[in-house]
Amino acid sequence: MLRTRNFLVVFLLITIYSCNQTPPKNSYTYFGGQIINPKEDYVFLVKGGKVVDSTLLDKEHKFLLKFNLDKESLFYFRHGNEFQYLYLQPNDSVLVRFNTWDFDETMMFSGKGAEKNNFLINLFVINEIEDAKFYPFYQLDAQSFSKKIDSSITSKEKLFLKFKKTNQNISEGFLNIANASIYLPTFRKKENYAYGHKILLNLDKYPILDKQFYNYRKKINLNDSTLIQYHSYQNYLNSLVFNKATQIKEKDTLNQNISLIALKIIVEQSSNKAIKDLLLKQTIMESFLKNSHCKFHDDELEFYYNNSSSKEDKLRISKLYDDSSSLTNNDLFKDFVIIDSQNKLKYINSLISNRNTVIYFWAPDSMSEEYLISRINFLETHFPSILFIGINTNSSKASIDKTKNLPLNNQYFLPDNSFGKKHISSNFPRAVLINKNGIVENSFTFLASKHFNQLIADLEKK
Repeated sequence: MLRTRNFLVVFLLITIYSCNQTPPKNSYTYFGGQIINPKEDYVFLVKGGKVVDSTLLDKEHKFLLKFNLDKESLFYFRHGNEFQYLYLQPNDSVLVRFNTWDFDETMMFSGKGAEKNNFLINLFVINEIEDAKFYPFYQLDAQSFSKKIDSSITSKEKLFLKFKKTNQNISEGFLNIANASIYLPTFRKKENYAYGHKILLNLDKYPILDKQFYNYRKKINLNDSTLIQYHSYQNYLNSLVFNKATQIKEKDTLNQNISLIALKIIVEQSSNKAIKDLLLKQTIMESFLKNSHCKFHDDELEFYYNNSSSKEDKLRISKLYDDSSSLTNNDLFKDFVIIDSQNKLKYINSLISNRNTVIYFWAPDSMSEEYLISRINFLETHFPSILFIGINTNSSKASIDKTKNLPLNNQYFLPDNSFGKKHISSNFPRAVLINKNGIVENSFTFLASKHFNQLIADLEKK
């Protein structure tokens, strides 16, 4: 039986790649598969936040990556604007098949190393379904809510027990990922309970909770570097920090921003430099983006710069700060040069004269074309009186060629010597709202902001 399965794995790998390729050797690790209804031509393999390999799909939408892997690792693969995790051990030969129209729910792994990845994707889907249904439970009292949590954990533990019975040799690395997938999304709900309970029941204060409510915290390593790129781990840590910060904020006599309190908590609880830097960056970014008019708070920014160890992150934040300061609300919008699809120079203000306008800056490496097309089509349909102008900030030939084929109106490019470059040094996909008199109504927002539709509705009334 084992020989038959190994033969099928090799046969499938050879078929996916091409009949002329040399069969896989034991010294390599393989990842391949087939994508139904692909969104783009590439598949990217990412580890530690960096692309380690990529490949084109063939004419049958199949792909195969072959590489040396020294030790087991958590990766994720990305296609279009979707991604999913992949756990690989040396000499694995994992195949995946999925339909982009129903990305996670249709995903199926096969081959050597498939069992652990099928377990992870099944848990991921279970957690997604549970998250969608769990919100009403925040109305329950703490004891009843805890019972819901315990029930959820028990059902997932049973699944893992079943998995372990048919997979005897589970590595410590995979065991850590599996436990994170089982417990952290569930414990995160406990961290969110106090806030959710207060909001749903419209209470003046957060509920008083028994000390045992958070007993599970003793079992969680807040400085596990092996989980730093795992979203379940990041999400739990962020919810933990926010929960602690809200409790402190309720009794705070210094009138500190809650984000500043959160930044201080991160420094206090993080002994791992990489985890501390990541959480600090995520928190300062969330604070910047959460309001309808994106801006940094000086005290938060100062604390961030004094405590982050990442020169790269601090440079990005610094550039974003410069971008956010490049325009001022209620000022006249300054003109700059752009290039149209016929490679002709134009001035941006000649296009927006006497029109309420949204200028959105974007680039293929910072926003998927699929999202951009869907979002702009929605906005133009629902706000037909608003002029939407897209400016691709990436001036490479490949980027320009892609943009010329976009099924969107009013697409332009930003030459390297344009004054408009002053607004996008961070490469963050910002948007600027300008009224029909050429006055800046909102100097910095973004298409995915939860406030964006209301901002556009308000602009229509100008």
